[in-house]
Amino acid sequence: MKKILIISVVLIILSAVGYIALNIDRYYQEVFLNRYGLAGKDVVEIINYLEEKTDEPLGFSAGVNAKKLRLSDAKDTVELAIPEGKFYLSIAPFIHQTHPCAIHNLVTCTGELQSETFDILITDVNTNEVVLSEQRTSSAKGFIGLWLPRDKNLQISITYQGLSATKQVGTFDSNDTCETTMQLS
Repeated sequence: MKKILIISVVLIILSAVGYIALNIDRYYQEVFLNRYGLAGKDVVEIINYLEEKTDEPLGFSAGVNAKKLRLSDAKDTVELAIPEGKFYLSIAPFIHQTHPCAIHNLVTCTGELQSETFDILITDVNTNEVVLSEQRTSSAKGFIGLWLPRDKNLQISITYQGLSATKQVGTFDSNDTCETTMQLS
């Protein structure tokens, strides 16, 4: 009987410690998000907001890979999971100049064609199903942020003022979130 009581007390203490640790992490996460005006936004809203924002504070960084958004400054780092079934890809189509990129940085990445309108067609390579077909305007930083279905092989076609580019991309954990190789011709 004493053994069961001791085991029960130990389990209760471990549960309490875990609960406190989880709430401390959430508290510091909220403090960080509040510091940058991001509190109350989910990860999709934060990424969409930062993709458009051009006046981030010095020292603030926001990188997005296939699994998470990582926000940091000189003092703290916060990581938020990308929602199940979604993949974020940011594309900077270009004519003359680009930069190499794999993991999209929502603060420092800039593309050539800023605030321009593009026709975008995305199809599933395996089924030929149209995933997206619409006009999109690049951000003031020259990127077009796209939320795509996860674990797909996709073909992206972009048209701009009579120029076009096509590329196949994957939306798997191992794939890049920054596409800067689509040269329009």
